[in-house]
Amino acid sequence: MNKISTIQIIDSLAEMTRHHDREIIEKSLLKTLDELTTGQEFRLYRVIEAKPKIVLGMLAYSVNSVIDTAGKYAKTHCIPEHLNAGIEATVSLSSLEQVLDKDGRVTHYIYPAIDHNNDVFAVLIQECKKTPDLDILRYAHGLLKVYANYLELIDNNERDKLTQLLNRETLDKELISILIRNNEKNCRRRIKREKNPLGFWLGVVDIDHFKAVNDRFGHLFGDEVLILVARQMKSDIRGDEDLIYRFGGEEFVILLQAYEMKEAKSVFERLRKNIENQEFPQLGHVTVSIGIMQVTNQDSPSEAIACADQALYYAKEHGRNQIRVYEELLEQGLIEKAPQSPESGDVEFF
Repeated sequence: MNKISTIQIIDSLAEMTRHHDREIIEKSLLKTLDELTTGQEFRLYRVIEAKPKIVLGMLAYSVNSVIDTAGKYAKTHCIPEHLNAGIEATVSLSSLEQVLDKDGRVTHYIYPAIDHNNDVFAVLIQECKKTPDLDILRYAHGLLKVYANYLELIDNNERDKLTQLLNRETLDKELISILIRNNEKNCRRRIKREKNPLGFWLGVVDIDHFKAVNDRFGHLFGDEVLILVARQMKSDIRGDEDLIYRFGGEEFVILLQAYEMKEAKSVFERLRKNIENQEFPQLGHVTVSIGIMQVTNQDSPSEAIACADQALYYAKEHGRNQIRVYEELLEQGLIEKAPQSPESGDVEFF
């Protein structure tokens, strides 16, 4: 293996940092490493849980020069048992670890990807049949640092400054991605006749009588209420699998994964009760109304949001502090089918 040139390094960094999509960035990372090595495999995992037991989810892989991602919703992944100690050391000590197979023929190097809190949020596992050049080890380690720093920059741009939840622009992109995947899955499902697939439920959460809070206590106090409600949502909703957005004003959107309506309703109901039971300084208690719907084959993000909004408005008009489901209201004849809305970019939400 020839020494890595400065031009190679610059080209690799330029290629990786010209994208904003995480999956493309991860493929670019592994493509670069694959091009600089021979007969080596790379697998990138996110750390789903660090305690009490380390749980990893596959993000991307490079095997025999085939490079692909497992998707952002990849579930837990089974790791060979002999690598467990090395992974634990990498995650707990933020260190590069070397692990040999029992027969000593295959070597694994486990690299940490570290965030701004000095926590290991991902690990890269390199499998090779002979010890690679020291330059490769240094290069892979440095490339992971750039990967971590670049993801942090992207993450900062995708978050609401007040609540640190994901922002509205990110929601539109995520919904488009889900709708495209759903269309592909529906085609496969018609062939395989799959039942009860894991789906997405969209919930619009609105703080009841929030204008009265601002009028009585002022906007700074209102901001504090938004922060506390956001904190409760982050506590109740699984951060790695489900996504929470600040939609605008006192409204939030949650994209929840569940197998059936009953499961989704249970999660949203728990959230509603926990917010109702939370003690807010000076104010005492606040409540939220929630409208939910299943994301299936809607034409656009705006159509999906309009359906959940219709359920939300029904909840607010019929007592507030409750959950209403668009599909159930439609079936019961309590609402009419939501009209097709214009593209989300043409609608003013604030």
